[in-house]
Amino acid sequence: MISVIVGTSHKGRSHLVGQQIYNKILSTAQPVQLVTIADIDPVIFSAPHMYNYGEHHPELLRIHSVVFANPEKHIYVVPEYNGSFPGELKLLIDALSTYQRNAAFNGKKAALVGVGTGRAGNLRGMEDLTGILNYLGTHVWPQKMPISNAGTLMNENGLSDQPTLDALYKLLADFMAF
Repeated sequence: MISVIVGTSHKGRSHLVGQQIYNKILSTAQPVQLVTIADIDPVIFSAPHMYNYGEHHPELLRIHSVVFANPEKHIYVVPEYNGSFPGELKLLIDALSTYQRNAAFNGKKAALVGVGTGRAGNLRGMEDLTGILNYLGTHVWPQKMPISNAGTLMNENGLSDQPTLDALYKLLADFMAF
């Protein structure tokens, strides 16, 4: 099982890229699920639901089990927010780490896809996220996929630039073999 996690509640470019990744993995007959921060009830991030062990919200427990603990591989699609990745993704990671942290992160494998409108494709954000995931025991695939100038490489259906799609699909094939 592979989880594709779109790290923002904004249904924009990153959501479209996440959908393309999901569809590509589906075509390989791998079990896959797509989850976006927008799909998550924000009540899970409030006290006591987030911080007190034994008082976690049932939705957080479901996300922990279905999206993080059971799949062995996670693909994070992370847009650039203020030179890093969205705080709502960090908040989700923090919430999950307060409940059986090792089951959600330790020994898991992760690939990172950055989406940005600038030249760097969220390289800084992917490095920030790499440090956090490594701290939690996740093995981050060393080849990251920065999608730079996303506004010019996409249309209403997602990525339309063939060289970028080819690079993304190669990353996915390599990661799935990892």
